[in-house]
Amino acid sequence: MPIGNQQLDSPPRGPDVAIIGAGIGGLAVAKALDDAGVAWECFERRSAVGGLWSQNPELEDGPAYWALHVNSSAAFMAMSSLPIPPDFPEFPSREQIGHYLAHYADHFSLSPRVRLDTEVTRVTQEPSGGWIVETSGGGRGRYGSVVVATGHFSQPIMPDIPDFFGGEVLHAHDYVSPERFAGRDVLVVGLGASGADIACEVSRTAARTAVSVRGGVHIVPKHLFGRPFDTFPVRARPRWLRWQVMRLAVHLSRGPQERYGIARPTRPLGNAAVTVTSDLLTRLAHGDLAVRPALKGFKEDAVVFADGSVEPYDTIILCTGYRPSFSFLDPAITPPSDGLDLFRRVFHPAATDLAFVGLVQILGAAPATLERQARLVAAKLSGRYALPGADGIARELVRDRARAARMFGDDRRAGMLLDPVTYRSLIERELRAGLRRARRNGSVGRA
Repeated sequence: MPIGNQQLDSPPRGPDVAIIGAGIGGLAVAKALDDAGVAWECFERRSAVGGLWSQNPELEDGPAYWALHVNSSAAFMAMSSLPIPPDFPEFPSREQIGHYLAHYADHFSLSPRVRLDTEVTRVTQEPSGGWIVETSGGGRGRYGSVVVATGHFSQPIMPDIPDFFGGEVLHAHDYVSPERFAGRDVLVVGLGASGADIACEVSRTAARTAVSVRGGVHIVPKHLFGRPFDTFPVRARPRWLRWQVMRLAVHLSRGPQERYGIARPTRPLGNAAVTVTSDLLTRLAHGDLAVRPALKGFKEDAVVFADGSVEPYDTIILCTGYRPSFSFLDPAITPPSDGLDLFRRVFHPAATDLAFVGLVQILGAAPATLERQARLVAAKLSGRYALPGADGIARELVRDRARAARMFGDDRRAGMLLDPVTYRSLIERELRAGLRRARRNGSVGRA
């Protein structure tokens, strides 16, 4: 085991694998490695497991504000080996998902091997193979492989706001609850999941609330015909037919979203990011919330919109998203923010004992997809699965990028998007192919 805070010139050998992050992805990796018989140790900078769903008594930095509820139904937020408690609501709260993940870690005896309040500060590849992992407080250890499961909500994207604007400016990352905005004129920038939730919350306390939208966005109600949207019985194949059925169901349930002032995206539902919300359209219909165009400029106490209109606001909440941050990695092996230069969105092509789990944005719930990634990693690190050669990896990276462009366009902001059914099928086929490669290579069972 790595030795706590003791600085060593030659750090001790730890378990086979270092996992960075104990959110959904990190816990899925830990469970998969246990199942495969691979020793591991996990580092989590927060004081509880669960990542952004952490059940810490005090809210920590991150995108999970107090009133957050999941945008996927309870059944799809469960890990495959432990059902969600039957008394959970259809769309559980942040706190409930945090408790569930803590129970998952305890149930499978993962918790004792998660080092809480321990931030990874540097990961260095050794010339002879393996990795040095350095942590806050001076800890250092040697590992055969590293799995990065820190997700993609690390670094808030902050547009430039000129200093002469006299109002308060904050990012959704710093938003906790709506009470402090009572009586204010608030502009929420961005209509992703956080933007919709925060705009609806703030509109209940603020004097006036509007949301600025740069382009079209698909609005999907949480319920379609009386059932959670993601349990709507769409079994059609191929993919285009499955999504065509979903588009029709959404339209019949919601009506044209343009009547609420929200433009349709240029790409259809299933080929662009979505915002799942039940409250937004109601708040718009009641006149408690307004839609405004993209921001163009600022005055001392007002903002200028793309259509030339000017409106006074004393508070701006930026719901402009996040980018992943891997400051602990050497820039030479830091993947691009969209993950498209990783083999199957998981393995670093130049350092295949470095893997990433959760560097994806899924059109649906995350657990099932992250568990597939975790099983692929566990198969690789246990020696049962073999990657293709360098040429094969290069060819597949080109194909994956072309596939993503066909499905979601060439917008770099959409690069992490995945259709969960298509991707999980791809991962399962890849696992089978890698098992065959390992048998041919005679490497089965050797890490």
